[in-house]
Amino acid sequence: GTIEVGLFLSNRDVEELEKDPNLGVAWFGSTLQAEVIFNTRVGPTADPKVRKALRLAYDYDGGLSVVRRGKGSMANGPLPQGIICRPDLPKVSRNVEEAKKLLAEAGQTNLSLKLFFQPVFDAQKQEATLYQANLRDIGVQVELVPIAFPSYLASLADPNSIPPMMLLEDFAQYPDPGIMLTKGYRSDAVGSNRAGYANPEVDKLLDEAGTTIDDEARCKLYEKVQQILDADSVMVDMYTLQRSAVFNKARVTGVQPSPHVTPIAPAALRLVAE
Repeated sequence: GTIEVGLFLSNRDVEELEKDPNLGVAWFGSTLQAEVIFNTRVGPTADPKVRKALRLAYDYDGGLSVVRRGKGSMANGPLPQGIICRPDLPKVSRNVEEAKKLLAEAGQTNLSLKLFFQPVFDAQKQEATLYQANLRDIGVQVELVPIAFPSYLASLADPNSIPPMMLLEDFAQYPDPGIMLTKGYRSDAVGSNRAGYANPEVDKLLDEAGTTIDDEARCKLYEKVQQILDADSVMVDMYTLQRSAVFNKARVTGVQPSPHVTPIAPAALRLVAE
């Protein structure tokens, strides 16, 4: 009764609040994407075949429907849906037999890995547990390691300390593909290149895009970068998520999505005088 607007609640809690006739609930599309980032430089996940196998093991349908309560859509690329200049890549899907085949081709048997996650988020705890069980289906043993976000950020200073697998939710702070791609995958972007990814071809394409004035030509370059990242399996791109806002229907109007603030812009809210 003292809070007029609630943001960043778990989907499960929002479903309960929807039952209250005094509350309004709004769901918005967003650029928030759930993903597992691999260390592409060090350890078993430096092998693209291993990374692809790990991508094919995840139960995307189960994760979206059960963990995220169906509030989102399957990912199809390293950048979240809602961003311009995205190539038409296939949506993610599970294929256990193909995953086992790739691990065999990579010469990996009895593979053990660590999956880091943020325990303050209940959905991440569930996703980490689900992924641990999924990887067991292809013969990979996973240790779940809780980590605080500041500690994770500190690990990005050196590729040798980047977690082999890190469960994250990432969103576009600016609705521009070039910003996300440059800070996330350029080889010299230490501290924001979460995969330790280094590919001279990607660096060259990003440099060219940064000096290309023509919008269509620049988009083509960004699309090529995303195709390379997808082929290299730099991450398990799970799903683009919806965000929610719960509000007092009698007191609040102006609850609507914002292209610049996640998930809504507080400046757009209006309180109704009693």
